[in-house]
Amino acid sequence: MNPDKRELQRTFERFEAPEPAFDRLLRRRERRERRKRIEAGVVAFIVIIVVAAAALVSHFDTSKPADQTPAPALEALKPGIWVVEPLSDTIRFVWGPSWLDERYKHWGSWIGAPTLSPNGDAISFVIRRDGAPFQLWTVNSTGHDLQRVTNCSADFFCPAGAGPGAWQPWSPDGRSVAFAGGPNSKENPSDIYAVHPDGTDLRKLISMPGEEDIVGWSPDGTQLVFDHYLFGQNPEQIYVVSVNGGAPALVVDNGESPTWSPDGRWIAFSRWTRGASRTDEIWLVHPDGTDPHLVADGLWSVGWSPDGSHLAILQGQTRSVPGAAVRRYAIVDVHTGQVQTIDVDALDTAELLFRWPANG
Repeated sequence: MNPDKRELQRTFERFEAPEPAFDRLLRRRERRERRKRIEAGVVAFIVIIVVAAAALVSHFDTSKPADQTPAPALEALKPGIWVVEPLSDTIRFVWGPSWLDERYKHWGSWIGAPTLSPNGDAISFVIRRDGAPFQLWTVNSTGHDLQRVTNCSADFFCPAGAGPGAWQPWSPDGRSVAFAGGPNSKENPSDIYAVHPDGTDLRKLISMPGEEDIVGWSPDGTQLVFDHYLFGQNPEQIYVVSVNGGAPALVVDNGESPTWSPDGRWIAFSRWTRGASRTDEIWLVHPDGTDPHLVADGLWSVGWSPDGSHLAILQGQTRSVPGAAVRRYAIVDVHTGQVQTIDVDALDTAELLFRWPANG
């Protein structure tokens, strides 16, 4: 049995979880780690539309992305948080302690899931050291004023992990950061919590039998979108619920990793199928569940442009050297299907943010 499987086995022995739950969480962990090695913690990004005269050659195609322009090559070859500014084809290092692992190691020391605050002044992220529980932190966008937000014990109100399965998105007013926390019990291993950036007012927002992972806020801050899995059910589902409580409304019966567009019109989500070969796709749907349609091939969306017209997607990676890979991102015009790509040669433990300029 490999170390990751042994760790999950120990966890579920502690909770006396049934075999279907173990199988489900093992599959989810394998998927998260596959994503981790590609993106090392994407979580609710703010993206830049890359304007290029040579871009965009074909019309919207619901089966695959449009033809793509050559991608600029950037490098993030140091563990920690990086900010990409594609309009100037630049990338800058923001923050990362010297003890971070150069390569992703499950029980090592690493950082994940950086997300910009609405005004762009602060970044929320999670970090762990030597297998200790994940904790939520913030740092300003220049890499200063590091602040610890949570101070939790193992498996109690802690962020469930790092990477795309554990984004820490800010509320639109910047007053709260949401995260998936737990596990709490074998029937309910992960709920959705929120906390003020100064660590006060820790509260539970969503609790359903099963597992909630990725959460996002509606642009007006009154609703939450999240993905959910109930053991024995397949596949995952996406729900919308009021921040004040009430019954969640089912939006998508087969989807995960939802992100709400800033104009409020769309929810982007990932959908994958497994047949002769696995297919990863990005779809859009209205918040009321109407007009679901395929946007492009890709693993998951990493953020919207401020006006909701463009969606950034992580499409895949090409391994460059052990511990690093070239990640390909696509910025898709959701109205026309036109695509601009960005390549970043990055360590597995480098976390990327796509920042939209203030005057954008």
